[in-house]
Amino acid sequence: MAYGEYLEERINNVLSERQIQFDARKMMGGLCYMIDDKMYFGIIKSDLMARVLVDAYEELIDGKIHTKFISGLKELLALGNNE
Repeated sequence: MAYGEYLEERINNVLSERQIQFDARKMMGGLCYMIDDKMYFGIIKSDLMARVLVDAYEELIDGKIHTKFISGLKELLALGNNE
């Protein structure tokens, strides 16, 4: 298990309850959630990573529980315990 199955179950339940069609794919050592063929968020170990708007990025990243995750040319925000 390279990602938190409990978090996977919670995300799947929320998306299903809201009737959002998604595709969960194993990639980058974790699980990525695709909506309309675009990656919106994912799980690596027990951390949630999410795409954020550029305008909101500086406000959200504080170095405590939010860290920058870089994959290729894209920067994502990893939300976790930052251990």
